[in-house]
Amino acid sequence: MLQSSLTLAIILVACLPQSGKADDLFLSQRPQNWQRRDKPILSALTTKQSWSRVTLYSPHVIRVGDKYRMWYIGNSSLTRRPDLVMGLAESDDGIHWKEYEHNPILKLDDLPWGSFWQTPFVLFDQDENIYKMWFISITGVKTNDKGRMIEGTQKLGYATS
Repeated sequence: MLQSSLTLAIILVACLPQSGKADDLFLSQRPQNWQRRDKPILSALTTKQSWSRVTLYSPHVIRVGDKYRMWYIGNSSLTRRPDLVMGLAESDDGIHWKEYEHNPILKLDDLPWGSFWQTPFVLFDQDENIYKMWFISITGVKTNDKGRMIEGTQKLGYATS
């Protein structure tokens, strides 16, 4: 069985209000009064790991058993560079995170096609006892004279662990 917030979205679509307008359901069901923390829970500015000291973004968090796991993207060069790699962190409460000591877990050499990893979406399949990840990568990357990406074609990838 796959664990995901996608299940909630499917249920909500199946239960449209009598008006038949999805917006009516969204407006009546959306969470209110989000309470944000005063400080980031993970940051490129505070990490002790050298691989993600410039960019750290696109987190995806799931809970498996009693642990939260977060996959995220980062690099230590300039922003908008085609050298993004993927890290992993774990937490007991979803707030205090411990970065995996062998990060990054997926590097450029681990991708048989494309130029870098982006936007991981991970599910845990309980029936197969494996993690399944969908991600974006870009092929045909062109950069300008400053090394910033200016062109590329996005493709969807799939990996298991």
